[in-house]
Amino acid sequence: MLFSHNPSLEQAKQYIYSIDFSMIIQKMVNHDGWCESDAVKTADLYRNFLYLNKKYATETILPPSQDVDEFWHYHILDTKKYIQDCENIFGGYFHHYPYLIIDHQLDQHGLSQAFMRTQTLHIEEFGSPIYATRSSCLPFWYSLKRGFVKVKCLALYFYCISKCKENS
Repeated sequence: MLFSHNPSLEQAKQYIYSIDFSMIIQKMVNHDGWCESDAVKTADLYRNFLYLNKKYATETILPPSQDVDEFWHYHILDTKKYIQDCENIFGGYFHHYPYLIIDHQLDQHGLSQAFMRTQTLHIEEFGSPIYATRSSCLPFWYSLKRGFVKVKCLALYFYCISKCKENS
């Protein structure tokens, strides 16, 4: 269902928390080495991020965590779904602008301050901060895929993978 106007906060909230992200989660797990439990947790935090951006649309910048930002990238890549979801939440396209530091809109300190605002709002709305969801095995997975892993890291990588499977 597409709204022909700017959806109310309640309409957007109902829509956000009913979005089916199973295909994105499946891609993250099957193709990019995420643990399923980490991807599911990140999807929940991403929903919260969307809600915060709807509710606090007048805030200048509410940057996501790294994990949530990565999930956002996956969502954007499913262009038809992303556009439809944005229409149903924001009444139009919700742009991702990754150049805040590069084009000097914010320096590193400013970005940190903006993220602290995101954290504060997340705590106020949901009772907890946004936390890192990825297990420590993911960086090793990326390194392994790129051939940069030292032998001693392989043992830790396989240990992490076994822990991911236990938690899924």
